[in-house]
Formats: sequence, structure tokens, C-alpha cells
Amino acid sequence: MKKSNLVTITCPSCGRQYLHAEIYITDEFFGKPNNISRFVDGSIDTFYGKSMDLNEWYVCDLCETKFNVKARIKFDTSLENEFDPIYRTVLKKPSITLAEE
Repeated sequence: MKKSNLVTITCPSCGRQYLHAEIYITDEFFGKPNNISRFVDGSIDTFYGKSMDLNEWYVCDLCETKFNVKARIKFDTSLENEFDPIYRTVLKKPSITLAEE
């Protein structure tokens, strides 16, 4: 992975860098929702289980400072093109031909 694309968490005391997987526990971070109930329009009414937990604390491996980390997550959605223009086929205009005898 290119270092320019690297997302890190930095200790506010000494500057040591961490990757998200070193700080966050996957199941805690993403939660465990189940039995999701929705309204007719598709919006969520209720669910059981745990929601996402974006807050965590960690003790730095280098300077032993305890620090808090708060993740900010943004989910972007977009429509997927049904037909890729690379695979488009041009159809001929419909026509009728009669066989001559």
C-alpha cells in the first residue's frame, strides 16, 4: 500500500503512529445488530444487539500515555450504472422485409 493512502492514528503525546486494527476491536467497532425491524418505507424502527462503538482508548506502546480515539465514519452511496458503455451494443433500426417470389 502506498504511504500516501495510509490512514493512521497518532499518539497525541509522542507522535507514534498506529493502524486502526491495532486500536479498535473489530466486533466492538462494527457492533452486532440483529433482529432489525423496519418501517414500510425501509427506515429502521428498532434492532437488538449493539450499534457501532466509535470511541476507544489506548495506552501508547512508546510513551505509555493513555489517549482517546474517536472515529468519524461517513458512508457514501451512489447508483451503480446498470450498463457499462464499454459493453454497449448498437441495435439496428427495426425493419420488415418480404420475400419475393
